[in-house]
Amino acid sequence: MCARKTRQVEGPWLTSYILSHYAKFPVIYDQGLGSIPDELVRKYGTGKAIGLYDPTRYHVDAIVLLPRYFLLIEAKIFDVTPGLGKLPLYAALVSVTPDLRQYQPRDVLLELVVARTNDNLERMANAVGVKVVLYVTPQIEVELRRRESYQLPEYRAKREQILKTRESLGLE
Repeated sequence: MCARKTRQVEGPWLTSYILSHYAKFPVIYDQGLGSIPDELVRKYGTGKAIGLYDPTRYHVDAIVLLPRYFLLIEAKIFDVTPGLGKLPLYAALVSVTPDLRQYQPRDVLLELVVARTNDNLERMANAVGVKVVLYVTPQIEVELRRRESYQLPEYRAKREQILKTRESLGLE
């Protein structure tokens, strides 16, 4: 599945999760993390420097502003390990992120929202201080089943026939 399709599914899924678990708290989506080069701040001011530098920053899926904590959330449906690996690194950038200065001081909590989990993922997450949260909606269950069907012999045979037909028609 391409990243674009995954994002189209992950975005609404993440929003659904946050609304069902943290509706009463402020949320910042797709927050850039890390410091901004001093030369940009001096030349353009903080606000414009953030905007100019933002494409090169690391982005966390969401930050929930809890009373005493920043809750950093990464939501991954399929390839969950990169999300797990990013969260502890993102936590290190919170204290130097100018966009979050107004909310300091707060400690950082980390959550990885997933549609499937297993003992190994839980073990790795525990080792790096990340809470794994299983969250599945009906739409995500359909996507998971569709993705998992790619490995079934029936799907592979059907796909092979489609490719042969396309090739015989000169489309491939």
